[in-house]
Amino acid sequence: MRKLLLIIFVAFLFAVSLAGCAGVDADASDSISGQMDLSGWDFTGQVNVALDGPWSFYWDALLPPESIGGQVPTGSAEIPFIWSNKRSFDLPSFGRATYRLAVRTDGAARLYGLKLPEIYTEFAVWINGQLLEANGRFADRASVYLHPRPYFFYSDQADIEIVIQVQNMAHAFGGIAQHVLLGNAEQIQRTARRDAAVDLVLITICLFAGFYYLVLYLFKKGNNEFVWFFALCLSVALRNLFSNATLIMDLVPALPFWLGSKTVTLSIPLIIVSTLYYTKAVFQPDKPSRLFLFLVAVNGLYALVVVLAPSGFYSAIFPAYLASLLPVCVWIIYLAVAAIRAKRSQAGFLFVGMLFLSAGAIVDSLIYLQVIAFPYVLSVTLAGFILQNVVLLARRYAQAYRRSEILSHDLQKSLDKLTCTETAFMNAQMKPHFLFSALTVIAEKCETNAGEASQLILSLAKYLRKTMDYSNLRRQESLDRELEHVRAYTAIEQSRFAGIEVDFDLPDPLPPVTLPPITLQPLVENAIRHGLRPRREGGRVVVSLSYDHDQVLFRIEDNGVGMAADAPNLLTRLPKGSGGIGLYNIHTRLIRLYGQGLTVQSERGIGTRVSFTVPLKGI
Repeated sequence: MRKLLLIIFVAFLFAVSLAGCAGVDADASDSISGQMDLSGWDFTGQVNVALDGPWSFYWDALLPPESIGGQVPTGSAEIPFIWSNKRSFDLPSFGRATYRLAVRTDGAARLYGLKLPEIYTEFAVWINGQLLEANGRFADRASVYLHPRPYFFYSDQADIEIVIQVQNMAHAFGGIAQHVLLGNAEQIQRTARRDAAVDLVLITICLFAGFYYLVLYLFKKGNNEFVWFFALCLSVALRNLFSNATLIMDLVPALPFWLGSKTVTLSIPLIIVSTLYYTKAVFQPDKPSRLFLFLVAVNGLYALVVVLAPSGFYSAIFPAYLASLLPVCVWIIYLAVAAIRAKRSQAGFLFVGMLFLSAGAIVDSLIYLQVIAFPYVLSVTLAGFILQNVVLLARRYAQAYRRSEILSHDLQKSLDKLTCTETAFMNAQMKPHFLFSALTVIAEKCETNAGEASQLILSLAKYLRKTMDYSNLRRQESLDRELEHVRAYTAIEQSRFAGIEVDFDLPDPLPPVTLPPITLQPLVENAIRHGLRPRREGGRVVVSLSYDHDQVLFRIEDNGVGMAADAPNLLTRLPKGSGGIGLYNIHTRLIRLYGQGLTVQSERGIGTRVSFTVPLKGI
């Protein structure tokens, strides 16, 4: 099962990574500066072309299409191109420039699509002298956040001139950060929808997984990995919302660049910190190490800089901040390896996820720094990591649930044995003098009233059969058998002591209810021994019950000597010695079976009432 899940996880990452790269192709072998020959390109096919150039590049100039022809370019630039990366030019981050590319097609009339990438930060795009899109000063408004989306134009000419004017005064990386894609309108639209769908799926996965484990945490406090996993999922969902296809721009089209930039940048330290705490909660729940605290402090400090500083500053130090990713990756992989060596549950599963997550973070860092040209993969690896950890946490929770079921089953068996043991112990509390006294009374009756003696012998036999049958201590007893036991006991007591009355106020027919064995008789015995016998004139015990649609109320009342105000509460507590253990056992058994025990009410000189309720149909 573990190998199967691992294969599915790897296949998922591979498939989605391919999906992120699909539809991007480039063939600039016939290109010269500022021109690209695509006359042999099949625009009716299903593949887009990346216009990587080289483009004619005009630094410190915002040239309109009609005047660009007479200008001498500063040089050639292949997109993606960031001015300050010193790959071809040593240029400052803040500045302005114009890109121009003439694309030769087959000249067929068709509707084209152009998918623009991230452009920092203000720009205007012209196609054959017509303005296609503008942002910031070019649109006479404040710069809005990045929105790599498709645009469409019609052309029946062989040559298509594309001019992009860019001005950056807000970000450390000025220029065009990713590929510009050209294709037929249908395919460009399909590519844009696919990118948006991938982001939407990843966001949905993260939010669903995160809130699911947040609910688990709310119902099961103490599982800190659940709350940190929720924080990780929420941070990843936030980053996916503000990056790649930037779906946030479909919800808030006028989102300012500074706010979007702060949010997406802030999501990075949030992801790292939540990953650190989640990993620690899973594999190192004890005192945090100095390295852990240092990494948290670094990310917390950078998050504070993002909140307080302008985008130009925090984006300028972002490459240095990315260096902190390496010790983070090393630390979480170290914990996973240590867990594997300690043979911790699911450690190998998490180790694979950590490797993929670390690889995605490193690859995205290299892409951001323009070291390699490749579509961003961190969102996919993060979502894959979350999916993998959903499986991991689910398996751990399932294992804990199975262990809980096993322990619950064992506990129930122990409780059943304990109930039988308690009942046997209660039976053993039958005082020897009770049997001796009963036999003495029967012997006397044999001489004076043989018929009554015969009835007493039958009552004693019924009583002994019930109290001494340890091999048949069933968990539940029918009401009529319980009452039979009570009548057998009271018949003997009434023959021994004059003035004792026992009345039964019972409905006819009896309700279909069951009781734990030997429940009523000890309560009646307690009323006779401690309530009536201390009085010379005796007294009266009433055994009654009433019921409604779902429960039965039992009452054993006597008009005996009663008890002091605090005495009833002591009867349902565990006594220090063996005295009074019967009433305590009945009380605890009722609580265990029905959730509530005995209620004792008494007043000195007036009498005592003991009551309890049970479900009408038993349990």
